[in-house]
Amino acid sequence: MSVSSLSLLLYVRSMRPRPGKKPQTESAKNIQSAIALTCAVCEKLERRYDDSVLHIKEVLELRLPSIRGKIFELHKAQEYRDETIEALYLHRRSHRLRMRRARDQKAA
Repeated sequence: MSVSSLSLLLYVRSMRPRPGKKPQTESAKNIQSAIALTCAVCEKLERRYDDSVLHIKEVLELRLPSIRGKIFELHKAQEYRDETIEALYLHRRSHRLRMRRARDQKAA
């Protein structure tokens, strides 16, 4: 399973209805999937995430003179990956907000 398919799976799981919440209608699910599949920002952030994971793997294969230097480089790479994940999830939350606004405008 590739990294981008794993992140998509995690995103889909996060969209599952929670106890006490109404399940989404079919039209809302269709709008949501259309937005997620065509969003250029999502694709850019997913590519950035994939690149950051590859960078972590490269750091692990590096031969550095000291373990301390390798750990330092690894922490920098992991921090970059974490920032990318956070930006991706914040952006995906904006999709939900856009869906709500579109649904409210249709209802009005």
